[in-house]
Amino acid sequence: MPWSDYAQGAAMGMEYYKSVVRTLGQKATDAFVRLYVSPGTDHRCGGTIDPSALDGDGKTAYGVGTSAGTANGVPRNVDWFGVLEDWSFHGKAPGSAIVATANNYAPPFQVLATKPICIYPQYPRYTTGDAASANSYRCVGHR
Repeated sequence: MPWSDYAQGAAMGMEYYKSVVRTLGQKATDAFVRLYVSPGTDHRCGGTIDPSALDGDGKTAYGVGTSAGTANGVPRNVDWFGVLEDWSFHGKAPGSAIVATANNYAPPFQVLATKPICIYPQYPRYTTGDAASANSYRCVGHR
C-alpha cells in the first residue's frame, strides 16, 4: 500500500485488509494476501524528485520539505512482480519484510539506500548503524 497514493488513501486500503481478516481470520487471509505499507511511495510506487537534488534534510534548493526523504531518497523500488511470481508460481510466500531500494536516477543506477517494507501492522524501527541501510532497521509492532 503506497502511503502517499493520490488515487486511494492508505487508510482505506488498511481498513479493507482488516475487514478481510475479520471475515476470514488471519491464517486464512495469510494464505492469499499480504499488506505492506510503503511510506513516501505514490500510486506508481515511485516518485518524481531526484534525491541528489535534495539537501541532507530532504529539502529542495528552495528550502521546501518533501516526501522524498533525505539526500538518499525514500527507498521504494521493489520488484513486486517478482514477489508475486515467487508466491504464485513457486509457492514462496513473502516474509515479514521486503527490502526496498532508492537508486540513482542516472546509469548505472547505483543503490543509494535500502529500507525494509514491513508487513502490516509492523513498521521499520531504526536500531543502529547506517540509516541508509536496511540492516539498520527491524520490523516492530504486533502481528
